[in-house]
Formats: sequence, C-alpha cells, structure tokens
Amino acid sequence: MRFGSGVYNAGTMTLVATTIAENFEINVGDTAALYTVGDTTLIDSAIWGNLSAQSAGISAIGDATLVNSTVSGNGANYAAGTSGIEQFNASATLRLISSTILASGRAWAVRRQGSLISTNSILAQEMESGIGVCEGSGTTTSGGGNVESPEGSCGFDQPTDLELVTTVDLALQPLGDNGGPTKTHALGGTSEALDRIPVAACLDADGQALSTDQRGEPRPVNALCDSGAYELQN
Repeated sequence: MRFGSGVYNAGTMTLVATTIAENFEINVGDTAALYTVGDTTLIDSAIWGNLSAQSAGISAIGDATLVNSTVSGNGANYAAGTSGIEQFNASATLRLISSTILASGRAWAVRRQGSLISTNSILAQEMESGIGVCEGSGTTTSGGGNVESPEGSCGFDQPTDLELVTTVDLALQPLGDNGGPTKTHALGGTSEALDRIPVAACLDADGQALSTDQRGEPRPVNALCDSGAYELQN
C-alpha cells in the first residue's frame, strides 16, 4: 500500500492490544508499518520488525497518542531515517504515555515537526553510537517520568526525567513474549526506569489511573510505577 504497507488511516482510529509487524516498504518517503493522516490512538499495542527505506514505524500527519505501547526493532535503510515515529505536521501533536520507543541502527526514535508531549515513557537508541534519539524542529513538553538513553536530545526538562542513561543502566531486555497479547521490552532488575513514578502521576490519556501495563499486569508494584510500557512484577 502506498504510504503504508501495514496500516493506512485517513480517519479516526483506535487500536487496542494490536500488533503491526514484519511489513516491508521499498519506496523512499513511504512507511512500512502505520501511516496516519487522521487521529490515531494506540493502547497496549506493539509495532515491531518493520523495514522501510525511510520511516519504518509510524508516520503521523494527524495527532497520534500511544499509551502502554511499544515501537521497536523497526529498520530504516535511508540515511538518517526514522525507525520509531516520524511526525510531519507542525500543527499536530504526538503524545506518549507510559510507552517504550526504541530505535534500531542509525535511525531516529522520534522525529517531530509538531509537538511532542511525553510522560512516563522510555525513548532510546539501541546503539551507543547510533544516530540519536530525538530530532526535528518541533517542541517537546515533558509530563515527567521520562527516561532517555543514551543521550539528551529530546528536551526532557522535569526533575523526574532522566537523560544520558547508558544502555547498561537502562537494562532494557530484548523484545519478546513477556505475557499479554503483544510483545514488550522487559526491564532488568537494575534498570534506571524502575520505581520512578508516584501513583498520582501514573495516569492514562484521560487523566485516569493507569492500573495495568501493556501486558495487563498490575501497575504500580512497590507503590511506584515504572517508566515505559512494562511494569516489573517483583
């Protein structure tokens, strides 16, 4: 499909517990997994293993919201491409809530021309020498609780945000079946993303308590929520 070999959305769409995986797009400027012109919400969902010449994960013209969702393991072959999420509209908003965005190879996790609002999320590049995490002319608003690894290019500025976290200290485990309907990145027991968010700040897109993670496992554990889509259960 032109502009999206996986899913193309021109209206209003909500995906729950959905996987978009292993799509392939060879045309520069096209997207392998999800191309959305309208407004899109992903909840408890995963986008992984997609390959494109330029944008492998999500290309968003309209507003896009991810809650308890993972975008990971997508490959962009084009120089300085995007393996995570690319936002093309200066008037649109990309909102990340308790989500995990991991870039692969020399490609960005997030490129934005509009507004990025991120809360309690992990934005990372799997390579210490990768091209970077965030890029673009858009603005960033942090709701706190974010972890960026291994650099500090996203513009997170709240006291509860962490930047410059090494891949070792992030301890993000390989994407896998960790329970629930969609794949996740488990957190290692020493991860800097563990136990960072007070219950009062562990909320969904409507400001209601976010009581489960992407897998449906309870949040919080040990009285504090973890950053990202996965909540460690011990």
